Amino acid sequence: MFQKLFGRTFVYAFSIMLATSLLSAATVFTPVAYAAALWFLVVVMAALVVWRLDIAVLAVFGELIVGSQGHLFATHVHGFTLSIRLVFFLLVFTALTIRLIRQKRIRDIAKQPGRWWLCALIMIILGGAAYGIARGNAVADVFFDANGFLFLGLTLVLAPQLRELIGLDRLAQVLLAGIFFLGLQAAMIL
Repeated sequence: MFQKLFGRTFVYAFSIMLATSLLSAATVFTPVAYAAALWFLVVVMAALVVWRLDIAVLAVFGELIVGSQGHLFATHVHGFTLSIRLVFFLLVFTALTIRLIRQKRIRDIAKQPGRWWLCALIMIILGGAAYGIARGNAVADVFFDANGFLFLGLTLVLAPQLRELIGLDRLAQVLLAGIFFLGLQAAMIL
């Protein structure tokens, strides 16, 4: 059990979290370097999506844990703040959807347990976003409030593929690495 939780995936995930955090800290006060680091990570993630989708999915989970509200890396593009979380989500969501379509398993989404609750939650979020826009809030502000729930859409296309693609033991190792990393980071700050 101990070896399953603290295996190779744990070590890799922790190392990547540490390196990414140090890269963010080293570039955050230099906007050009910060943006370059973001685009470098986007290219790396795009390559992972093509060649190692399993690692890309694990990276999304790791970023969700340690990504500081998705703004570990972010840049402004035409007045819009593009965060690493949003880019990672879009890349992985698209790849998982294409994978389901290619395998002719898109109907597996409708067979997932709890799908009605998830669909109801997504409808509530979309309704809240529409209400916010109708009340005169800026679309960008509404999007940034609602995008924290985008990962729920990822569960629709990931759930039918989770066990075969990454396995629960590797996912548990990434989650544990994230918790360990945040605990160590908090202790160092204190």
